[in-house]
Amino acid sequence: MRKFYLSKYLIFSDLEDSCIIFNGFSGNMDVVSAEFAVKLKKTGPGGEPDFLTPGELEFLRQRGHVTELQPELERAAFRKMAEELHRRECAENVKSGFLSLLMSYDCNLSC
Repeated sequence: MRKFYLSKYLIFSDLEDSCIIFNGFSGNMDVVSAEFAVKLKKTGPGGEPDFLTPGELEFLRQRGHVTELQPELERAAFRKMAEELHRRECAENVKSGFLSLLMSYDCNLSC
């Protein structure tokens, strides 16, 4: 049986009656109901979201909010991707860049 975990890179930004969920690994952003966001928050980073229907699970998996990687393996995959992007940028010596900010009071990226 496959196990799924809530991404450690999931950020919540509460709105009035909904919530924006942003994944810092995949870069995907989605709007969910406030009630659904509460369930995700209670699950916690790296937790198993047992309450998801198969359809919800598949959608969140495709968007990167849920992963089959255990928390330490997800972190290693993120590090590998970041190092590869850095290596490519240094090799190409591109003098441009970008910055993406999503402001939130509950950011868990520990910058």
